[in-house]
Amino acid sequence: MPHWSKRKSSEDSSARVFTVVSEQFLIGTARYADLVLPAATQLEQFDIMFSWGHLYLSLNQRAIEPFGEAVPNTELFRRLARSPP
Repeated sequence: MPHWSKRKSSEDSSARVFTVVSEQFLIGTARYADLVLPAATQLEQFDIMFSWGHLYLSLNQRAIEPFGEAVPNTELFRRLARSPP
């Protein structure tokens, strides 16, 4: 975990109002979050990917269904955009 994240989360709690993390595992940053949303793994999502350093595109096809309530980041962003303020 980055030092600034730990310092900001643990020492200066007055600056942090509400933290939401979307992660596949309970990593250090997620341990300080108020809400952890389950993220889908690469095996659980359809995606078009590009690589750095060349112009190839790759198609990532879903190999398994997402576990539990996990959703890909793109779906999470769509849901947040649709939700009322």
